[in-house]
Amino acid sequence: PPELAEEASRFMTNRLHVIVRRSGHGGGGECTDNLIRDFIDRASVQGLDPSCAATVYGPISFLKP
Repeated sequence: PPELAEEASRFMTNRLHVIVRRSGHGGGGECTDNLIRDFIDRASVQGLDPSCAATVYGPISFLKP
């Protein structure tokens, strides 16, 4: 849950907690894909713009075996 991620992030120095509504880990499509790519390229959260996460809102899709 987001509140547990926020609590865990307090122990990290290079952190950015982004919540994508109605999503799971790695949800958010192009928005989170770009954030992850930019984070890896920079090796830092400094300068990342997570504002796209506020516009992502869709149903959670579950895959069945």
